[in-house]
Amino acid sequence: MEFLGIFLPILIKILIAVLLVIFIIIGIKVIILMNKVDKVVDNIEEKVNSLNGLFSVIEQTTTKISGIYSKISSVLTTAINKVLRRKRKDEE
Repeated sequence: MEFLGIFLPILIKILIAVLLVIFIIIGIKVIILMNKVDKVVDNIEEKVNSLNGLFSVIEQTTTKISGIYSKISSVLTTAINKVLRRKRKDEE
């Protein structure tokens, strides 16, 4: 019984020291991994920001094309309505 009373506290202290070393190593590896992830995120952010100008140009172009199609369709609609009104007036 005395052997267990002496041996178990020593064993527990050794296991705690080993766990402490393992947690320190894991912590260092996590810090290194987070630095790498941070670099990758910064790189992706730079690339996305460089594409913002391209997306802006595409958006402006589609807006202008949409406006042109809108004007063309309104002109055609007006012309068709005028033709149909003339035919109705002629029929009456």
